[in-house]
Amino acid sequence: MENFWQDIRHGARVLRKSPSFSVVAVLSLALGIGANTTIFTVVNAILLHPLPVKDISQVVELDTIDTKTHLGFANATNATKLGLSFSNFQDYQKQNEVFTGATCIIATPLTWSGGVEPRQVTGQLVSANYFDVLGLQPAAG
Repeated sequence: MENFWQDIRHGARVLRKSPSFSVVAVLSLALGIGANTTIFTVVNAILLHPLPVKDISQVVELDTIDTKTHLGFANATNATKLGLSFSNFQDYQKQNEVFTGATCIIATPLTWSGGVEPRQVTGQLVSANYFDVLGLQPAAG
């Protein structure tokens, strides 16, 4: 234990003798710790915690594929995103006898003007039952 305190005293003397090194060392540590904390926070929120959806294991995504061209909305074999019309979704919803509920999500470009300059962002238009199907409550509205 005595060696530990000798090392601490020696380190403090070295840091006092060269203040510029001390500042660089402290700033380097602060930058490294800050960057790691930020990355962990993002990974923790996105990857390590499941989405707050009721019965997440029961949620599935349905896609359509054109049998002639083999293209589809989210076909895993490099399909061009063709999309799905809302009227087709309504037909699927009416004929559904398998799933508890069905909801439609359509990505759409929006202009966000909350900052200094307006910018283009991607939003989502969802069907009226979106939150009910996922068992969520909207934050506002």
